[in-house]
Amino acid sequence: MFIFALLIIVGIFGITYTAKIGMNQKEKDDPISDSRAKHKISLNPIFWSYVLVLLAVIAGSILFYMIVYA
Repeated sequence: MFIFALLIIVGIFGITYTAKIGMNQKEKDDPISDSRAKHKISLNPIFWSYVLVLLAVIAGSILFYMIVYA
């Protein structure tokens, strides 16, 4: 059970850190449209890849726990 708590703590820290970086991101390239500027986090592929990998790791660890210790 320690591993699940560790995964959740690291996951929450990583997601909040990634979201904070996305909010503080400055425009360095061409200007973007207003609709895209409003959704810096939800349109960020790095943020979504982090979330999906974290969910896959949690699901895999639960599955491993169920197979090995059940």
